[in-house]
Amino acid sequence: MLLCYIARNTKTLLIKDLPDKVIQRELKEVFKDAFQIRLVSKDGMNKRIAYADFKSQADAERALEDKQGTKIGGLAIALDPVGEKSQGQEERGWKNSTRRTHEGADVDNAPQLAVFIRGVDETFDVTEELLDMVPMTGTSSGNELFVCVEESLKKFNVDWSKLVSVSTDGNSALVSVEQLVTELKSKVSGLCKDTELKSVHGLILQESLCTKKLKMDHVMDIVIHTITWIRSHGSDHREFSALFSELDAQYGSLFSVGLKWLSRGMVLRRFFELLEEIDFFMSSKGKPVPQLTSKDWVKDLVFLVDIMTYLNMLDISLQRRSQVVTQMYDSIHSFLMKLCLWETHLARNNLAHFPTLKLVSENERDGLNYIPRIKELKTEFQKRFSDFKLYESELTLFSSPFSVNINNVSEELQMEVIELQCNTILKTKYDCVGIPEFYKHLGNGYPKYKNHCAKILSMFGSTYVCEQLFSVMKQQKTTKYCPHLKDSGVTSLRHVAAPDTHPGVE
Repeated sequence: MLLCYIARNTKTLLIKDLPDKVIQRELKEVFKDAFQIRLVSKDGMNKRIAYADFKSQADAERALEDKQGTKIGGLAIALDPVGEKSQGQEERGWKNSTRRTHEGADVDNAPQLAVFIRGVDETFDVTEELLDMVPMTGTSSGNELFVCVEESLKKFNVDWSKLVSVSTDGNSALVSVEQLVTELKSKVSGLCKDTELKSVHGLILQESLCTKKLKMDHVMDIVIHTITWIRSHGSDHREFSALFSELDAQYGSLFSVGLKWLSRGMVLRRFFELLEEIDFFMSSKGKPVPQLTSKDWVKDLVFLVDIMTYLNMLDISLQRRSQVVTQMYDSIHSFLMKLCLWETHLARNNLAHFPTLKLVSENERDGLNYIPRIKELKTEFQKRFSDFKLYESELTLFSSPFSVNINNVSEELQMEVIELQCNTILKTKYDCVGIPEFYKHLGNGYPKYKNHCAKILSMFGSTYVCEQLFSVMKQQKTTKYCPHLKDSGVTSLRHVAAPDTHPGVE
């Protein structure tokens, strides 16, 4: 099961678990980028919640990432993105609702919980489908999310005993999503003894992972400011019009997607390639940008160009359609090994894998300046994808059954795996067709091992369906025939967004 929490166009954060006597000034000191802080009370009593309003979704997302769990008055606060409906309900003192919103409710600004399922039959054919999509009009607490998932599974007669794993997208950093996963695990263990629900968090590589840990805001802010100004004053300039056409074609309007397109290495690369032209244009308009001629700033820019290019390639591989979870694990493991290599190379000022930085480097110690950033990124990466490490031996048994160390295999599977490893005919078939096609050739043998493989194959290995669903929703919302997406219309997206899937390994 894959859960995608989609907070659409959210510029407001709900701040929960506040001290009884908290004041606006205290919150303003924590949320410095918020232009408004609203404490919620009823009958003169503080409800221990507040809203922080930001000018852009990017600012709200950054605060959500940076301030989650911050202590105020000795208490750790919890943050959730909210839509306009949620704010209105809380400010009027309504109780949280654990029921789905009524049919036809406008969900333009309400966060959405999309529930996908991935099933494997006895012939190892795989089907992925959007099971349900629920507008969250309450505070989206962990308990409310759990009840929504529980009702969705009941509505479509999904057998809890066959639930193998739960995967969440990049919003798993939310406290409510973590609580949801905990409750799901508790439910499964209560119904099925000796059964553990696997969980994999953060399948989407978040832009905040890069911007926060790389600490390159001084570069990003200048790029944003410069391109925004040029776009509004010099879009008829030939070189820049080509840049804007590329931006619009690939990423949409700069003003509508905010920071997100900046995670794309190609855009930063184009900015670097036009650096002289941009500097000349800004100076000729009486708006010089000193950083554009600063050698140290330019070095930071080109380092960002290189690292963002690699991160973009990884992001694409994590969202590849129909891949198996072991492929996602391989991509993450590969990137971690690259980070280790880059750290070693930079210590020797070897810029072989940073070609853009190499173009402007004039000092044999330039590489040393970026080792701390690589280390921070590596540490954050290991933390965010630590779930995979827990299941490493099970994933290896699925992807490499003929080379796995039998001592690393669970005792109940050892006998069957030994027999499999000694079967030269099946070994030849494995070498020929690879996974997951290989498992269709096991016939009636190896029942325990086949059950293990079916469970691994049922785990989501990509967020492609989430990305596809979001794209379809955005298209539906912006079309002149459907200016407001309704709850009743979401169900019709099911087969468009998540058709039957037959995974393949490239």
